[in-house]
Amino acid sequence: MWQDSQWTSKSKNTMSLNEKRPKRKEAAMRRVIWVSVLCALGLLWSQACAPDATKEPTSEQQQETITKEKNKEAPRRERASEPLIESSFDAGEMQRETSTPEEHLTEKHTNLPEEPAQREDIFVEEPSESAVEPPPERPREQMPEHTPRPVCDLYCNNVMTNCTGKHAVFASRTDCLDACRAMPTGTPKDSLVNSAYCRAYHASTPAQMNPASHCPHAAITSNVKVCGQRCESYCDQVMANCTGANAQFSDRKACETWCVGRIDGAWDATQGDSIACRAYYASFPAVRDPAKHCPAAGPAGGGVCVDTRQVACKAYCDNVMANCSSVGKIYSHRIQCEYACRGMPIGNAGDTKGNSIYCRAYHAGAPAKTNPALHCPHASISSNGDVCGTRCEAYCEQVMTNCTGTDQQHQDKAACMAWCKTKPSGAWTDKAADTIACRAYHASFAAASDPKSHCPHAGKSGDNICVSP
Repeated sequence: MWQDSQWTSKSKNTMSLNEKRPKRKEAAMRRVIWVSVLCALGLLWSQACAPDATKEPTSEQQQETITKEKNKEAPRRERASEPLIESSFDAGEMQRETSTPEEHLTEKHTNLPEEPAQREDIFVEEPSESAVEPPPERPREQMPEHTPRPVCDLYCNNVMTNCTGKHAVFASRTDCLDACRAMPTGTPKDSLVNSAYCRAYHASTPAQMNPASHCPHAAITSNVKVCGQRCESYCDQVMANCTGANAQFSDRKACETWCVGRIDGAWDATQGDSIACRAYYASFPAVRDPAKHCPAAGPAGGGVCVDTRQVACKAYCDNVMANCSSVGKIYSHRIQCEYACRGMPIGNAGDTKGNSIYCRAYHAGAPAKTNPALHCPHASISSNGDVCGTRCEAYCEQVMTNCTGTDQQHQDKAACMAWCKTKPSGAWTDKAADTIACRAYHASFAAASDPKSHCPHAGKSGDNICVSP
C-alpha cells in the first residue's frame, strides 16, 4: 500500500514536471522571439543579441531557431541603424500572437508579438510637410492706408528724375518714400490740393519744363501753397510720425490751431523758426529716429527750428547782463539789450571779431568776467576799438533796421556807409554828441521801442541831441 501511494506520488510529481516542461520551453522560446524582435528594433544591441541573453540553456531546435531568426532579422537591424523616417508596422501587425511555439517556427514569424511599451519612444515619425508650421513671415513695411505704395513710387520716380541739382527736393529715393508715407493719396487728376498725386504731377512734365517753379510745388510743404497749405502738410507729417512718447500735439486740431499765423519759411528750410523747417524734421527724419527729430518738429523747435537770432541774442544778453552791469555797463535793463540785438548781424558761434552778435557775446562772456573794463566796450552797440566791426557798420545796421518807412534816415545801407565815414566815431558811451556812437545808441533799442522820437536823433542832423555842444 505504501509502495502504491509512493508510486502514485512519484507519478503525480513526474506528471507535474512533464506538464511544466512544455510551459518552460514555451516561455524560453517566447523570450528568444522577444530578443530577436528587440534586436531588430535596436534596443538591446550588444547585450540582448549575445548568445547568453536568455541565461538558460537552449535545445538544438531553439538554437537553430535563433540562428534563423538572426539571419532573417539582419536586414531589419541594418535598417534600424539608419535614421528612421516612418514606421513600417500597422495596427494588425502589432496584435499579440496567440499561436503555439511550434506554429511560430512553421509560420516563420510572419506575425510579430505585441510591441514593447518603449516602442512609442523608439519610433518617432517625422512630421509631414503639411504638419509643419512655416515660420511666421516677417511683416513687410506697410504704407499708411491713405497712401498706397503705387502713388509714392510714381511721385518719387518723378521727383528724383526731374528735380535734381539745385532743384533737388530729396537727397535720395528712400528719403522721398519715407516722406510720402504721411501724404494723403488724392486722385490722379490733382494739381492744386494737398496730396501725393498733386506733388507727383508737378514733379513730372511741369518739372521737366520748368524745374525752378514746379520742383518746389512738389516738396513736402509745397511752395506757394500749390499742393495744399503749409499747415496741412506739416500736421500730416508730425501727427503720423511723432506719436506716443514723441508726440508734439494732443490731436490734429491742436496742431492746426498752433500752426495758424506762424511763419511759413522757405520750402527747403532745415533751420530757423518756420513751419517748413518743422515739416522737414517731421517727415523722413522722424520716420527713422523720432526721439531725435520730433523735438525739432514740435512747437519749441528743439534748438533747430528756432529763430537763430533769438538763440544768439539770448547768449549775448545773458553774458552782458551778468558781466557788464557795473564796470563797463552797457544797458540798464535786459529788454534794452534784446531790442538792441535785433539790429545786429547774427554771425557764427565762436566769433571773436567782426560785426556780429556772437562776437559781442564772446567778449561779454569769460573775457568780460576777467577784465570788464577792456571787454565790455567791445561788446557794446558800437563796439569800442572796432573789435566787433567798425562804428559805421554797427550804426548803419541799427538805423536801417529800426528806422524804416516815414522814419527812414538813409536811402540804403551803401548811402549810410558813405555818409558815416565823414563823421567822427566818438566814445562808445556817447548819448548826446555829434558822433556816430551817439547816433548808433539812439538808432538801437531806443529807436526800436520809439522810432518817432529816436530815429531823428539817429539821423544826419542829430535832431538837437547828437550834435556838437
